[in-house]
Amino acid sequence: MNFLSKLTAIGLAFSLAAGLAGCQSSNAETTSSAADTTSAAASSESIPDLEVTIPLDDVTLPETTAAPAESENASESTAGGEGTTAANGEVDLSKVVALTFDDGPDTKDTSSSNRILDVLEQYGCKATFFVQGQAAQDWLPERNKATVKREADLGMEIGTHTYSHADLRKLSADEVAEELSKGAQAITDITGGEVTLMRPPYGETSASTQSSIPYPMILWDVDTLDWQSKDPQSIYDITMDQIQGGSIVLMHDTMNTTADAVEMIVPKLIEEGYQLVTVSELFRLYGVDLEPGYYYCNAREAGTTVSPFSGSGQ
Repeated sequence: MNFLSKLTAIGLAFSLAAGLAGCQSSNAETTSSAADTTSAAASSESIPDLEVTIPLDDVTLPETTAAPAESENASESTAGGEGTTAANGEVDLSKVVALTFDDGPDTKDTSSSNRILDVLEQYGCKATFFVQGQAAQDWLPERNKATVKREADLGMEIGTHTYSHADLRKLSADEVAEELSKGAQAITDITGGEVTLMRPPYGETSASTQSSIPYPMILWDVDTLDWQSKDPQSIYDITMDQIQGGSIVLMHDTMNTTADAVEMIVPKLIEEGYQLVTVSELFRLYGVDLEPGYYYCNAREAGTTVSPFSGSGQ
């Protein structure tokens, strides 16, 4: 074989090698390149019936690297209660919930409010506390004001549970307004922050006063019945059995047995990938604007007017 023919054969060998490895070009481009090389050689010197045998066993092909496999998990859980984030970086709404606590801060016989705050702080979680004005100002003024201030400093949300836990169904519109105003002012005096949510005692108002209430009314879809059972295991079991994305869980921070349950509930929820947020944050994540005079039981079914709620809350 003359020198030009050898060059042609070498060109064909490299073109075939590159095409087999999938690193340089498509098979069509390789064939075209080989044809052009052969044509150029023929124009310089006529080579009749040239046949080239290429020993592929002697050709070393470049190694290829397989593309990394996609993750089997569509989402990943982050530590510290920061929640579950989907692959696209958005929060997984099926794993976002709000724990709420009524009636506090503590009575003279309990230390549950601060124990609950200890757990939430440890795991980097948020919650919403619906505070009685009289509990904050009158029951244990020095200690309970410090507790409410700690709630605010830790980034917890604080709503009003009226001033004296009055049954709003039995009050006139003016009396309801006074209960709400005094309750909210007691919180603002301690924290300096504006109150934007309320929870009616017993989960109810009268139809005649509902529309005049100047706050969204936050109810619940998971009632732990902690005030009734006073059993940490029962409180834990109800929570874990019923909770789902968008849930609002009702508990009371005036009982040590509830604090016992929270010490089990929070780490378990974190282990299962839940994100614990405030009520307002829950609805923001679900794209729901909270409106005064409306009841909200969870973030999944929000956005419609709800009739007065016949609940078992306290």
